[in-house]
Amino acid sequence: MGDTRQKYYLLSSIAHHWIEAKQYEKAIQIASLQFDVEQKTYMWRRIVESLIQDEQINRAIEAIGMLEQEQEKAPLLAIIANHYINAQQDDSALEITNLMPDGEETAKVLVAIARQYVAAGQGEKAFQITKRIKEAHLPVEEETNWDYKTKTHEIAFQPLGFPLALRSWQRRFDVEVEESSIGIEVKNFDIQIEE
Repeated sequence: MGDTRQKYYLLSSIAHHWIEAKQYEKAIQIASLQFDVEQKTYMWRRIVESLIQDEQINRAIEAIGMLEQEQEKAPLLAIIANHYINAQQDDSALEITNLMPDGEETAKVLVAIARQYVAAGQGEKAFQITKRIKEAHLPVEEETNWDYKTKTHEIAFQPLGFPLALRSWQRRFDVEVEESSIGIEVKNFDIQIEE
């Protein structure tokens, strides 16, 4: 067992060397040989983060696509999505979520994107995200400060930046909007959103 563990650490050390040398193809080859889950996760994170720093995001996406397990891809794609979010490139971040499997990582990224859309006064884009979260039954943790509920003609949600969003929603949808204890409530909401 000790020899196996030593082998795993040796593989990680070699991969780290190739990452530092920006020899990503070689690093990916080494990472593909790694079977220790913890070490494999660490190695792939380092590869993706380094590729992002080198502005090789498309190459990072291609590398992630080589992984067989969907649950391995999600946290790595989330790193790329969060890079776009931090750069306020929300549309690009949203495109990355289309590559992500439904699950907790995807939900967190979608919530972060929706918050930025709301803060930018793009309430309709935020609504599309709440719709996607709801339809896919994605898990949304309470600590994200996000909540939404739907009734017959009512939707309520609680991201950040309501004042900007309210004007956008009232202009676009001509609906009655008022603040509530959980955020805002949009009443008489009975329209079809184009996909």
